[in-house]
Amino acid sequence: MGLTLLALAVLALRHYPGGGLVFAAFLVINLGMLALAAPKPRLYGYTFLATFFFLGFCAKTVANFALGIPMVEPTGHFDGSGRAWDASLEPAIAGAAAIALIRFVHLMIFRNRRGVASLGHPPPAMYVRWRLPVVIGSVAAILVLNAINLRLAFYQIGVSPRVILPLHLSVPVEWLFVSGLSLWAATLIGWEAGMAGERLGPALLLAMTEALASVSTLSRAAYLFRALPYVLVVIENPREFLSRLSKKWLVFFVAALPAGLLISVAAVSLLRLAIYPLITQTGQLAPSGRPISTASPSVAPPQPVVIPTAKPILPPVGEDRLKFVGREVGLSVVGRWIGIEGTMAVSSYPGRNMNLLFRALRENPAAGESAIYQQISGSSYQTTSQYVFLTTPGAIAVLYYSGSLLVVFVGMGLLTALLIAFELVASNRLANGLTTSIMAIALANAIAQLNFPYLLAVLFLEQAVAVLLLSFIDGGLFKPIANANVNMDAPAPEI
Repeated sequence: MGLTLLALAVLALRHYPGGGLVFAAFLVINLGMLALAAPKPRLYGYTFLATFFFLGFCAKTVANFALGIPMVEPTGHFDGSGRAWDASLEPAIAGAAAIALIRFVHLMIFRNRRGVASLGHPPPAMYVRWRLPVVIGSVAAILVLNAINLRLAFYQIGVSPRVILPLHLSVPVEWLFVSGLSLWAATLIGWEAGMAGERLGPALLLAMTEALASVSTLSRAAYLFRALPYVLVVIENPREFLSRLSKKWLVFFVAALPAGLLISVAAVSLLRLAIYPLITQTGQLAPSGRPISTASPSVAPPQPVVIPTAKPILPPVGEDRLKFVGREVGLSVVGRWIGIEGTMAVSSYPGRNMNLLFRALRENPAAGESAIYQQISGSSYQTTSQYVFLTTPGAIAVLYYSGSLLVVFVGMGLLTALLIAFELVASNRLANGLTTSIMAIALANAIAQLNFPYLLAVLFLEQAVAVLLLSFIDGGLFKPIANANVNMDAPAPEI
């Protein structure tokens, strides 16, 4: 594996049109950022954040030059020259360096402290008393709310809400589908894990049900982003997990987890075909799965350019169909992550300055196709009263609106520190690794896919309120049980 990655990096460097030192620094710093996720004490949030940025920047760029996997999002005035590529990698280097530095500082300060939260903890007495009605009611609520969402589109990728609730109640309702329902499912499973016996297997069906029901959001990543937090918690707590899960349930979930992903992706793809309008003359969808509009945008976009790509390192097979399949697989694994296209577009935009960044910080998400980045990138996606199709820059590109690498460095450092601090507080208040991991992946993904800073601030606020409410249920009104077949004095497993 290591030799394969090294071969890809060398091949990408050979085909890179810019400065070799810039590209080498880009590779080393991104690999260092990712490697810093491994030392203890580990953090769910940092692990997800570093992974998302590595995939969106480093993996995507290497795949482009080494394997010929094309970029899928518009890149504005980017002309594909060596100088343009160097300019697009510089903010990526600054951002990755800031993320890595904050993690290094965390390791130095907290090196003797416990890492991520364990699998579960003793449940509140009220939950033990009303366990069956709570579980049944939760499953029913998950299914009913997602069925309603499928019809009314409270939160669906690319679809404008068909019903706007009064008093801004649409905001917390949308949050339920972004994170709220999965947080509640994880909380219940954590409580089940804190009770004696092998109850974890049936309890995990609740998480799988919620993950499969999330197809109502029309997001192909929804299931994956609900499954990965569980996988990471299991990796961190293998003995604790295996002690609460029978072999039959273990075999079931090993088979069911990837099967659920395939079912979810297939279901979302079919729903998108049924719901999204086909508004091109050919009736085809854009490479990202979103419709392409032939209407002219309000500001004429830059002319698209062909980004130079390298030939695949695989031996030629002589069949175009196999090459096509290979590229499609590459697009699915690497091409969908947000990152490098954002810095390609912004670095080639001549109007970068602090005023542009301040405008972005105040920008209304309802701006649609008139939003700052849609104009910078030359996006052809169009918004209507029913549909919203936008391209996404990511946090590093948004910070680079300033035109300053220092602003990128400081901004990404602050965002990473905020994410780490949030996880430390949530982990301490909830003592539930599943809930903490679900929260962390939602926030890390929001940073990686940042478009409107206002929405990121709202998500942090919503997650903070969720921490307060869940911690109140855990240790406030509903005191944890003192003796309900739960070993309260068992030492926490080492991480």
